[in-house]
Amino acid sequence: MTTAAPVQATITELLSVPGKAPVPMRAVVALAHAIDTDRHAMSLHSMPDPYTSPVTLLPVRNDGSSEWAFGPLRYVIDHDSPTVYRLCTAPGCKGEAVSTTSLTRVCLEHLGVLVPGILPNAGDDTNDADRAAAAKESRTMRLNSWMEQITEARAELDGDERVLNSLRGDSADADES
Repeated sequence: MTTAAPVQATITELLSVPGKAPVPMRAVVALAHAIDTDRHAMSLHSMPDPYTSPVTLLPVRNDGSSEWAFGPLRYVIDHDSPTVYRLCTAPGCKGEAVSTTSLTRVCLEHLGVLVPGILPNAGDDTNDADRAAAAKESRTMRLNSWMEQITEARAELDGDERVLNSLRGDSADADES
């Protein structure tokens, strides 16, 4: 099972053709789990979903492992285990990453080096539930403001009505005299 050129496919495509994928099925499942875990652990919510966006399989190695890339995240998967090794995000580095949750996933050689492409952009740390909660809070605030305006308008109308009734009462008293 060796590939000469990089292959791009979604996880869904790789899982839908058992036996025809260039790597064992359990390696694909391990990759999907690793990407999903990393997207949540690193709060990379704006990264595309690997089930619908392509991951890149680099040429399969002769040692029974494969190297994968998904955006700035890179992995090596041992087909026998299948164990997932997260690679350093420094361009061209094949070192194993020290951490699985830090925003700059680097090997020991690149600690303290800023790696382009891995730090989240503004808004990457929000997810759909945050947006829904913010929309609900905004709607509640608008409705509360509207209710306050209605209450103030009612109070003004009640005051105007009292003044009008008092003037009617004064004019009725003047007519009787």
